Amino acid sequence: MNTFKYNKIRAMEKTSPMNSNKHTWFFMQSILLIILMTAICIFSGSQNAWAADHGDSLATAEYLTLGTTLTQSDWGDWDWWSDSSNGDWYEFDVLAGDVDFTFHRHEGRLKIYVRDSSGNEIGRYPQNNWWQGGSTTLTYTRTMAAGKYYIQILNTRKSGWSAPAPSFDVMVDQLVSGQTYYRDSDIDTYGDPNVASVFQNPGDATAAGYVLDNTDCNDNNNLIYPGAPEICDNEDNDCDGSVDEGIAQTTYYRDDDGDGYGDANQTLSACAAPEHYVTTFGDCNDSDGSIHPGAFDVCDDGIDQDCSGSDRACSASDVCADLADIPLETQIESAPPIVMLLLDDSGSMAWDVVCPENGGEFSGNSNVNYVEDAWRSQWAGYNGIYYNPETTYEPWSGGVFSNADIDNPMAHPLGYNWSHGYYNGGTYNMDSRFEYIDGVSVNISHYYVWSSDETAPYLVNLYKSGAGYAANYYKVDAHGSEGWIDNLTLDGTPPGDVKVDDPAADRQNFANWFKYHRTRELVAKAALGNVITNSEGILVGIHSINYSVRETVQPIHANGLDETAYILDRLYRVAASGGTPLRNGLEDVGQ
Repeated sequence: MNTFKYNKIRAMEKTSPMNSNKHTWFFMQSILLIILMTAICIFSGSQNAWAADHGDSLATAEYLTLGTTLTQSDWGDWDWWSDSSNGDWYEFDVLAGDVDFTFHRHEGRLKIYVRDSSGNEIGRYPQNNWWQGGSTTLTYTRTMAAGKYYIQILNTRKSGWSAPAPSFDVMVDQLVSGQTYYRDSDIDTYGDPNVASVFQNPGDATAAGYVLDNTDCNDNNNLIYPGAPEICDNEDNDCDGSVDEGIAQTTYYRDDDGDGYGDANQTLSACAAPEHYVTTFGDCNDSDGSIHPGAFDVCDDGIDQDCSGSDRACSASDVCADLADIPLETQIESAPPIVMLLLDDSGSMAWDVVCPENGGEFSGNSNVNYVEDAWRSQWAGYNGIYYNPETTYEPWSGGVFSNADIDNPMAHPLGYNWSHGYYNGGTYNMDSRFEYIDGVSVNISHYYVWSSDETAPYLVNLYKSGAGYAANYYKVDAHGSEGWIDNLTLDGTPPGDVKVDDPAADRQNFANWFKYHRTRELVAKAALGNVITNSEGILVGIHSINYSVRETVQPIHANGLDETAYILDRLYRVAASGGTPLRNGLEDVGQ
């Protein structure tokens, strides 16, 4: 699609002599009005500015932006009958194409030159003599390359002449077509083919976040672009039309009843678990969540609850005990304690701030992304949930989670999952830009600390360096109680209470925090998961106030049974959304 813009410059000069009988220079007063006007524009993109200069030479040219009106009350050089280098200069820009010049001389004597960016003549109007006599209009069209050009106007009157003072209009028009660019939202230099715009100037396109390329198949993820490395995330990372090709596959089993055990006869191979598939098989009834290996088998009810191959038979030993000479209570195992967990799964659990103000918000905001320029929001000393280099962050309990990818950790330990209410954007490159502050590109893997040695905050920016890792340190100059950053000063010799001893270990610790502990929800699950994993001899159930999970009590190393893995799975799948009906939640648990 071609988009056309119509740009104009119009300059008018009028002069009058002070004394027509003296052989001397004449004083001249005039007003120059530049009217810059943009007409029909199919796309309202950035406009290329035209301008006029009113100095004596090319060297003193002044560039005026679109819409500027300049009034000049004392201008113009008078020459005798010669084509001198004096005269009034107008500067304008051309995008490659046809340029239309219209020169209208009302009266007086003048000559007009069109010159290139070096001042060399490329056109003269009129071709030979000076303009004189009555009102005359000359139009001329010239195909010109893109660049800066000048018009030089020479006006003259020979000594003793009584000819009228020069008066003229100059108009320069150009009909130009723009270039189509494509939106690059994730800043990976590959554009979205479905979001296009036309710009006249490549610099305007770049400033607006547009590129010439249009081959990105997902412009919301900078890890997805043509030629990107394929990773296991159920996405077409390299935009070749295939998903997770070349990634090691695992066999998964269909689990329709959600009890954590799959049907051995329904399998598929994938690099990550699809919805309703698990790695453990052996379910003998995949339509009933109470029937699976390890479940309690009610005797003589005709149902094989534990998938042992037969129903457990009742016998006297199951219901009676022989009398003994020792106290009876020592022969009977007491009932295990029952623990019912009531979880807050409201929307505020997705926040990544816990501050001593406004219900835990930071300056009225629930997310660090809204206050990137405030250093206290990314300092564990104020935002209690943000990364603290003094804390060791471990993966979630349960034996199925490991250290996060040090360079590209997932934003949620369970990855993508629509059916359970969360979708977290996959993995994040730790060296991607989190914010641009005072000329410094702050990586995602960053944090702020307070230096007692310098009595000032410092930014610690972790980054990959060759085969290893390193950190840059910036002293922070800020204002306000929130710590809004004014300046960042690189410190090559940071104080001892700021410098990182092992950047690789710190980066790994940060990646673990990012994946497993970054939000209120993730921290709560990590804490409860650790408690459940280290418990035994109890029955644990889970209920959330917005009903994202409702699970009756299950044995945790109790009565010879253990449903720890199942309870952890139910806990970790709780999703944060909705309000905070705590009283209703307590009532539901009690019932």
